[in-house]
Amino acid sequence: MIASIKPGVLFPESETENIPCDFIYDIIDGKPYCRKSSPRVFSLAIIRSHLLKILFEGLAEESNLLIASTPSLFMNDRNLVTGDIMVFESCKLTIDENYVQIPPKIIIELDIKVELGDMQQEEYVFLKATKLVNFGVEKVLWFFAESERVIVVDSKSWISQEWDGDVNILPGISCNIGQYMHNVNNQ
Repeated sequence: MIASIKPGVLFPESETENIPCDFIYDIIDGKPYCRKSSPRVFSLAIIRSHLLKILFEGLAEESNLLIASTPSLFMNDRNLVTGDIMVFESCKLTIDENYVQIPPKIIIELDIKVELGDMQQEEYVFLKATKLVNFGVEKVLWFFAESERVIVVDSKSWISQEWDGDVNILPGISCNIGQYMHNVNNQ
């Protein structure tokens, strides 16, 4: 497979067929992971909107920049990852024409958006979250709609919890997605 993470950088061709770049969501250790469709698109959009509202309100006076709409993070020539929401310190942010190249403070993921093939969901989450934290991301929050769980990863710990408890995003900013979804469903 030939996968390009930026102009002029190609991964070697393998026995699998070429995949158009539009279908590639992440490249980790040179392996492309293709987008998949999700049956929970509407509920994920509701969750994303709620998280963005909380972050916009909480970051109003901060020197942080919020980037949504699946921004891509260029880690090196073999790792380009996409996230749902990223929060950066504005003073450290550098952007080229296509990708952010410094680690954000926080990355928020909603479900898994790639075809895993033979890989288990837990393996992919561990692989991607570990890469992100090792790159310098302070915290990875991963919300799962089907199991109604959230995984919180930082350099010191991995925590898996029900999403109906408070989840600390940044100091002074938290969310309770389970309670929010309950309120939305009962309106």
